Amino acid sequence: MLGLDALFHFEFVLIFLLAARVHIKHHFLAPLFFAVLAMFLDIDHFFGLSTRGSLHNVFVTIVFPLILVGLAFSFEKKGVFWKQFSIILLAVLFSHTLLDLSTNPAVKFLWPVSDAGFTLAWTGYAPVLASGYVLNLVSPLSISLLIAITAMIPIIFLEETVDFMWKKQETPKQAAKETFEEIRQKLREP
Repeated sequence: MLGLDALFHFEFVLIFLLAARVHIKHHFLAPLFFAVLAMFLDIDHFFGLSTRGSLHNVFVTIVFPLILVGLAFSFEKKGVFWKQFSIILLAVLFSHTLLDLSTNPAVKFLWPVSDAGFTLAWTGYAPVLASGYVLNLVSPLSISLLIAITAMIPIIFLEETVDFMWKKQETPKQAAKETFEEIRQKLREP
């Protein structure tokens, strides 16, 4: 299977953010902005950079956004805009790389430290029935989609994610206790 095209990354992020109602909670152009940003990682294909390395690595898709999350929580004391922006950015960039795991060429997670590539581009699980019909049960793309959607779940619960992270910043043990108590109370409600 060849790599996913940039339009797929745009569509995946746009549909997910619209489903998560980001356009209602924030500016209506926010999903469009993040969808374009999701395509941006593929620019390394066009400028002779290390394909699926220069912009698909752990430093660009995880470390940099985590630094932004840390800065947002350190400096934005009363608001939530930059906190939510940085969390969405982390989920969008990381999900792009997770989706690319299902296709070739391999993703160079540790570039420029290492050129080793990682991929889930296997044949999947497709047993052949007695009639000769191939029953395609699990494909690498479906596994990558499942992983990418899981990585995007904090966006669905963006306010709760920011609230939990803000509490955790104060005292992690107390935040966990309060969060579990809130969950327990919500489960008891009719």
